[in-house]
Amino acid sequence: MYFFKGKLGLAGLALALGLGLSMAGCAMVMGDIHYNRGRSALNNSNYEGAVAAFTSSLNSAPNSPGFEAVRSNTLNRRGEAHAAMGNYGSAIADFNAALSLNPNNNAARDNLARIRGH
Repeated sequence: MYFFKGKLGLAGLALALGLGLSMAGCAMVMGDIHYNRGRSALNNSNYEGAVAAFTSSLNSAPNSPGFEAVRSNTLNRRGEAHAAMGNYGSAIADFNAALSLNPNNNAARDNLARIRGH
């Protein structure tokens, strides 16, 4: 089961715990919950809330092979929130980190170019 991008939320967490999934499996569910909160906050211009939620997602998601694209996308989204608040140094750091995990993350590359144009 792949929860991070799923829509299972708390039900998924209960399912994961009930099935005796590993801590990594449970962490993916929590990462998914935080990521979705971050997306919602970003879409509603709650940039501080988005940064906090994406940071929680990164802290919850497994830092293991196979999750580079997931972590890269989360870093890119957090960078977008930083940029929206004018925290360009933090945004650049997140976009660079996203690209180091996934050099094919075109959104992070475009966001970085946009920031450097300021």
